[in-house]
Amino acid sequence: MSKKLDPITQDIMKIIEEYFKDRKDLGELAKKIYLIYLEKGRRGLEDYIKEVMENVEQDIEGRT
Repeated sequence: MSKKLDPITQDIMKIIEEYFKDRKDLGELAKKIYLIYLEKGRRGLEDYIKEVMENVEQDIEGRT
């Protein structure tokens, strides 16, 4: 995902940054999700979200 972004994607990234200016962590997550969607499509995004949710569940189980 280190490719040069097209102008529309650059604008979208700026909008995401502005929207999440008070929560940089959420802004970075939103940008990552958008770029995964662009690169891998809907199915790739669904797979990524499932993976993240499994990691969160394992982390929660590890704390209890």
